[in-house]
Amino acid sequence: MLLLGALYLLEVSVAILALALPRLIGRPLRVVVASHLGLYAMLALSGVAIAVALIGRRYARDRREGTRRFAMTGALNLLPVAFVVAAGEIATRFLVYSGPEGEMFAGLPLLPRDWGLEASRNRALLDRMTTVDPYLVADETLGWTVGPGRRSADGLSQSSVEGIRSARAGASFAGPGPGRRIVLMGDSFTFCLDVVYEDTWGYRLEQLMGSKVQVLNFGVPGYGVDQAYLRYLRDARGWHGNLVVLGIFPGDLERALMVYPFIGFPGTALPFAKPRFVLKDAAPSLLNVPVPPAATIFSHRSIAMLPFVEYDISYREPDWRWRPYHYSELVRIVLSRYPLWPARGPAVSQAALKALNGELLRNFVRLVREEGSIPLVLYMPGRNDFRPWAADPRNAPMVTREILQRSGIEYTDLTSCVAAVPEAERFAPEKRHYAPRTNAAIAVCLREAVSGLL
Repeated sequence: MLLLGALYLLEVSVAILALALPRLIGRPLRVVVASHLGLYAMLALSGVAIAVALIGRRYARDRREGTRRFAMTGALNLLPVAFVVAAGEIATRFLVYSGPEGEMFAGLPLLPRDWGLEASRNRALLDRMTTVDPYLVADETLGWTVGPGRRSADGLSQSSVEGIRSARAGASFAGPGPGRRIVLMGDSFTFCLDVVYEDTWGYRLEQLMGSKVQVLNFGVPGYGVDQAYLRYLRDARGWHGNLVVLGIFPGDLERALMVYPFIGFPGTALPFAKPRFVLKDAAPSLLNVPVPPAATIFSHRSIAMLPFVEYDISYREPDWRWRPYHYSELVRIVLSRYPLWPARGPAVSQAALKALNGELLRNFVRLVREEGSIPLVLYMPGRNDFRPWAADPRNAPMVTREILQRSGIEYTDLTSCVAAVPEAERFAPEKRHYAPRTNAAIAVCLREAVSGLL
């Protein structure tokens, strides 16, 4: 029984080490020792040492008396292990199902991902777009943008003839404006996805400011800092806003290091590529422009053939490579739950994320001032900002604040404003974006600051 227990201890300890060590190699010792994973690895190493000592001692004794009992105990150990593995393999094959991201198990997308399936899904999405006027349309400069005079499929969003969010489809903002104009730039938190126009914080702010102030919402769902910057350059600065507001959600930073959003956000309705800035001699330089048409993207036989895919922070070549051991669904589940990701290259590193976004933000603020406008940068918290781990300096909320601070950019943090709204009413039900009450609270929080700036 002691030998049998030692064999099981050895197998469990080796399995833990196999999962833990690839994630610990290369980390500083102090980080390893302080982490839960490091603790598991040390316990597993102790388990291996104890098990090997016990097995060795037992083998040495049985060798003198005959190894029959030792061999039978080993067989008694292997048979249940083989049975459990076989049963697990059979059970998982019944429980694996097809989802929007490919094969899944209990909500977990399984690796490796299937490029053929991904390309087919997006081609079908493109085909559906040809039968209707989609709200978001392909753009060879921006990747995608709001189409002119459109209504979204859910009926919540309309756009003007200029491609600006509006109260009704086909409205126009052209012509003489009021005394003051505010231009909003950003992603879906600025656009205010999941609510009608009258419940957006931009519209609420316009109502609070009075009839002499106009608010134009140039936000676009899915944008990163880079696309918001490019949209201002091309579409918004000609409107000569007295105040230009840039809303930043923590996820915007990683999006600036993406080229193909469908890799990082599988299952979403964004079958487009996007431009990608890189720093050359400390200055932003554009790659992947003009952006290739979606039909061309999904005609490639392999994802590795996509232009500049190595510059996409979400792309990891092993995630798409099929190996013989992937024929086991049990192995796929384990490797998907504990993926072995290779070290990131310099173009998609954390240092690159901080440097590129910092430079884009400085350029944005400098350009706005050169145009004679006043910049206002907002930090817009998401659900994760209210999680217990949000204060970890390695996570997106703190990284975003760090970039803003290191860039020397003054910004308004809306976290306390959003936190004042009861938790159950902060975000739209089953959605990630602000609910009407939160948008109203943001408008009230901004009124005094905006009045002072104007």
